[in-house]
Amino acid sequence: MTSYGVAKSFGISFLLNCFLRFSLIIQVAVAQSPGGDGTGLIDPDEVDETEIIEGGQAELPVSFGPQYLAQNQAAIREWAGWESSLARQELRAQQAAKNLGEVNGYWGPESDLVVVTAQAWQGFEHALALDSANIQGSPFYLLEGVRRFTELCDATLRSIRTIKQAIKRMKLTDDVDLWEKYEAIFIISTIPMTNRALHNPEEYKRLSRLLAIPRGKTLEQYPKWLQTMITFATSQLEQFTELDLPGIADEGSSLGPLEGPMVVPTKEMQRRSVETMFDYNRGENDDADDVYLADGDFVLVWKNIHQVINAVTYFEAFCMIDVDRTWDLYVFKYGTVRDLPLSLSPPVIGKYKRQQIGYRKYFEYKYESRTVAMAPDDPEWKTWETTKDKAYFADMLEGFMQHLTNAARHVLPLMMEMMADIAVEAHQLAEDSILPIDSQDLEHFAILTGEDYEAGRLPLELSTLDWDLLEQHPEFNATRYVSDTRNSGPEA
Repeated sequence: MTSYGVAKSFGISFLLNCFLRFSLIIQVAVAQSPGGDGTGLIDPDEVDETEIIEGGQAELPVSFGPQYLAQNQAAIREWAGWESSLARQELRAQQAAKNLGEVNGYWGPESDLVVVTAQAWQGFEHALALDSANIQGSPFYLLEGVRRFTELCDATLRSIRTIKQAIKRMKLTDDVDLWEKYEAIFIISTIPMTNRALHNPEEYKRLSRLLAIPRGKTLEQYPKWLQTMITFATSQLEQFTELDLPGIADEGSSLGPLEGPMVVPTKEMQRRSVETMFDYNRGENDDADDVYLADGDFVLVWKNIHQVINAVTYFEAFCMIDVDRTWDLYVFKYGTVRDLPLSLSPPVIGKYKRQQIGYRKYFEYKYESRTVAMAPDDPEWKTWETTKDKAYFADMLEGFMQHLTNAARHVLPLMMEMMADIAVEAHQLAEDSILPIDSQDLEHFAILTGEDYEAGRLPLELSTLDWDLLEQHPEFNATRYVSDTRNSGPEA
């Protein structure tokens, strides 16, 4: 498969960079991991099921279903670091933000709060095309990216499970344990976006078992990159089990549906998402002339997307090499059924300018064909899940890599680009704040900074995205934001 070779050569320098960055991340993550021998690994004999259940369920802040929507959103707000209702009322009365940093330990710098006129907010909505019946702006493609990412994740996991079943059914010599590690790592890597183990202690327990090193095997027997990912995933799972928080695309979250599965985003959905990310009047539609906004949740959403792309792209890049070797072996021995060439190349950078051709054409030309997952009712799934013909195994590997690559190198970069564009408009809106704040205090409003994640999130060190880069509407190229004249921003 020549496209594998092309994609591999493209990513060699990226892999070296990723490995160095992830090695640093693991050192921090393991150091922060509670207990253990410093490796962060789980011994299957030491998995305390009671402890896992209690850790995930002791004080659940939320649950699924529309009847729990209020609690869900409240938990998310607290998690994002928003101040209490009482503090908000105080601030409204005082018409000042200087005391915000003292409200609680989670709240950020003073510039996180701005107050603008209703007219200024309407201008912000217009810039995002929220008031247009025919034009879709960055919020639409951000939410559409979430929808497609969720579908690609479902297909990626189904591919992994199909491959595990096929190895047993076809009596192949491949190591099922390797694919169990892939499954657990992928699920844990995407938890900041959508937590598939939310309020499900049995799933946390299952992920722990998948990550556990089998008897007679040591961590050192896995490829070096996979050792790093196993250690990372194990450390993160311990924290996620303890916190049991929803992802940013889960039900009731900023990018998630109010209830049920994600659908093509309507204007109402887009407006709710934007208002939630900026804590529009703390969700209250009162009669005040002024609009109170905070960027805590917006920055959290941005961080979480960046966090997911960091882990998933690293995972995808090394999988591409290892799975390619397996694919070559099975094609040589048994052939393949698919006759269509598989393309795993990343999108072309610099060819399309969304500010010139518009978001619709930009999405269609650059991303759309590579953001679609196999439909759940595609007949090929049934064939893969039942056949004993070994010629299909290479096709299953292709399907896995196609879905994983589309998620890592197409959908997530699209979402990073849309967040940057929303940030530009939000930052300009903040400049119209009517609070008596020096302009210097607003320097980082709605802009990703170098602060570490809250407890339970990946400890990445991010450089601040400066205004000069963002206003160029940069593209996201696997590891960083890039523009025609600059190559900067936080690496993933």
